[in-house]
Formats: sequence, structure tokens, C-alpha cells
Amino acid sequence: MIETEHNQIGPAQIKPENHLSPHNVDMRRQEQFLQNIPKFKRILVPYVTSQMSDKALRYAIYLSKIFNSDIFILNVVENYEDLKYMLPATIRAEREADPERSTKSGLQHGDLKVSLEGVLRKVIEEKISLCKEAGLNTPITYEIRTGNPSDEIVKVAELTEFDLVVMASHRITSTIKSIGSITRKVMDTIRKPILLIHE
Repeated sequence: MIETEHNQIGPAQIKPENHLSPHNVDMRRQEQFLQNIPKFKRILVPYVTSQMSDKALRYAIYLSKIFNSDIFILNVVENYEDLKYMLPATIRAEREADPERSTKSGLQHGDLKVSLEGVLRKVIEEKISLCKEAGLNTPITYEIRTGNPSDEIVKVAELTEFDLVVMASHRITSTIKSIGSITRKVMDTIRKPILLIHE
């Protein structure tokens, strides 16, 4: 007669296959948490010619260096007449001294828009050059639009795949209405993360 040896295993000795140590549980939770960290591939920067907009752009540059993000600069002009101060001094002086003569010489509303867009493009392109000098290697593009600033910012933010909007909020009134009110409307409307830069 052959006797077989039986090994008795108590409940405490049973280790289920799906058993995880506390360390492994913590590691899994950490991995799941880190999977949800946002990656900012494209950053929208609504821009007006002001020190606060420059500050917002600097934040965008910093984030772009971290996340290797593209930057898109959006300038929205509601009324070109409000930006006459940006014209070259000679043209501005001519318009102020003799409005009728400047109209006859061709600087009407359409020409004013073309002249000011040229000035704005030059300003923004200078900022882009400064971004490159700061070591930014990712693409930086821009667009100048005409219309209601908050509506245009929302339209661009919603129609294009941006991961983050970096914008300044002034507490004072600017030449293009109150930037604070524009910021509030954008924040209330779009469903994108917004980094708000205060004074």
C-alpha cells in the first residue's frame, strides 16, 4: 500500500494572484494620476499692445519651453480709430493738422486699417523675434482679426484645438474697452483651461 503525503495549507498561506502589496497599490494609483496630467501642445495668447500682454506672452514662452508647445498669438481690433496713436508720427501729425487733406491724400478708413495692420504686424513680429531669442524653438504664429475681442477670442479658441489660453486681465480701462470685461466673457464662454495673468 502506497501512502501519499498531503500538505495542508491554511487560509493564511493562500495568496491570490491579484493580491498587491501596499507599495504596488501606491504605484498603480500614482501611474493612474500621472496619466491625467495635461499636456499643452498648443497655447493661445490673446494679445494687445500692452505691458500686461507682454507679461502673458512671457508666461506662454515659459510653458512652451516646458511642454514643447506651439504658440498662437491673436490680436483683435475692434476699432482702428482707437489705434491711431500707433501710426508713424508723420502720418499722425498730418491727420491731426488737416483731416481733409489726409483724406484727399488717400488715408481714408480703408487705408487707415491697412496702415495700422502693418504697424501691428511689425509689433507682433518683433515679439516673435524676441521669443526666438529667448530660446523658443517651437512654431509661433499669429493672426490679426477685426471684431468684438471676446467673440473673436472665443471663436478661435473653440474652432481650433488649443490646450490652454494664456491671457492678461487689466484692472484699468484700455483703448480697446475694458480688458477685464473681455476676460470675464471669455472665461464664462469657452471650455478650455485659462491661465489668467493679473497686474
